Amino acid sequence: MTTMLGRLLAPLQANAIPIEEYEDDRSYTIRAGLPGVDPVKELSVMVADGEVTIAVERVDPRRDEAHSEFRYGSFRRTVMLPRRARDETVQATYDRGILEVTVRLARTAPIGRTVPIRVLGRRGGRTRSTGPQPARPRPR
Repeated sequence: MTTMLGRLLAPLQANAIPIEEYEDDRSYTIRAGLPGVDPVKELSVMVADGEVTIAVERVDPRRDEAHSEFRYGSFRRTVMLPRRARDETVQATYDRGILEVTVRLARTAPIGRTVPIRVLGRRGGRTRSTGPQPARPRPR
């Protein structure tokens, strides 16, 4: 018996663009299986807000009622990039039915910074740091 969740997800899975992702020290790569797609006319890759979107628009060229199990229509897949990804370095290539999207990674992930807190209501308006403090010798 098919579950309600299975029925809801079936249309999404039927039109999903199959992908694989991997990362090394320098780059993050997405590979999408898109056999039979004309990369010039039917394929686009967009990057925005830390996400890569792969979109395909395949038009059915048949003029009669021939049998076909090929998929036609609009297909879209969006993948979140890692935090270290440098959006401006995204490159895409298409070869033998495989789209490969690669983005360079920054050397280190951006990390937060310590914000000093200005203490009000005291003479002198002292500022204290919330970051790690050097060890102070204990009185004996």
